[in-house]
Amino acid sequence: GDVAELVENNGWLRDYLSDLLELRKLRSHQMASLDLYFKKPLLGIPAEHVTLIDDENLDAPSSLANDGDIASQYGLSFVDNYQSWEGRTPPRETWLNVVSADFEELAHLPEGEAPLRIIAELRRYLDFEFADIDWSRSFFRSNVDAPLFANTVGSWQFRPETRTDRPEYEARWVYSRVTNLYLAGDLNRSQGHAGPANLVLRDFVPSLKANSLLTIPDELTVAAMTLELGKVKDKKSTHVLLAYDDEYSLIYFGRKMRPYWRRNGMNAKKLLQQAEKDYEKLKARCEAFDKELMADQEVDALIAYLSSLKDTSVETPKPIKK
Repeated sequence: GDVAELVENNGWLRDYLSDLLELRKLRSHQMASLDLYFKKPLLGIPAEHVTLIDDENLDAPSSLANDGDIASQYGLSFVDNYQSWEGRTPPRETWLNVVSADFEELAHLPEGEAPLRIIAELRRYLDFEFADIDWSRSFFRSNVDAPLFANTVGSWQFRPETRTDRPEYEARWVYSRVTNLYLAGDLNRSQGHAGPANLVLRDFVPSLKANSLLTIPDELTVAAMTLELGKVKDKKSTHVLLAYDDEYSLIYFGRKMRPYWRRNGMNAKKLLQQAEKDYEKLKARCEAFDKELMADQEVDALIAYLSSLKDTSVETPKPIKK
């Protein structure tokens, strides 16, 4: 959505990258996750990623009543983070990260009901009781603001080309036509048909030429920008907003904690919007502080203080007054 919107709102990009308008034909789905911490380790939990399958009708003939769907209700899968992170054998604890890939029927339920339904479905496969869960550490994320690309039938033709193993792919690369624009994400075509879980612009440097681009390894995500401000003698200014989202800031007694600024549902996009809204006000405060800091009396006081510390054997330059 963000890249399609970028192209839609820029006439130059619409001319050079009109095929990216087809990104609107791709679909993404909300996939919720539930982190369950248990008071004692569950027996028989594999260390690998597990997808739950309902095999009751696996061998039954197809019919109107049996459409061949073998996925668990809500499309559940899980991985034991304790085994993944700690690597101890046998595991001393169980920390299940459960993902619901088919969350639509739960998305609009009253708050708190969706995780209980996921747990009820999980108990059809794993032997545990509700009382075994450490509720003080467990937490649920609906991920309503972070949908993931859905690789639906027919979507391949609309996905951006990023494969490099055959020369004929090069003509469809975005950066073959716009040499400083890169796409990375799970919706791109790739050898493994998989990728990072989000869509980013790797590099957007409007003033660079093709022969001046740096070689950046594919596994890295990079963002850069330059702005043309005209001749040096011209008095011009602008600003660029950047945001870093670490998703989780720390692990507190086994529980992954969100950064404090996300406490009220804030995300990186909203953070940038709020920062832009506050920009002029904060800029004025900074300029007022600079003016106060460099006031004549403050500079004179600084000179007097530095003079009292001066080593007479060293020639120390004085601060310069504006």
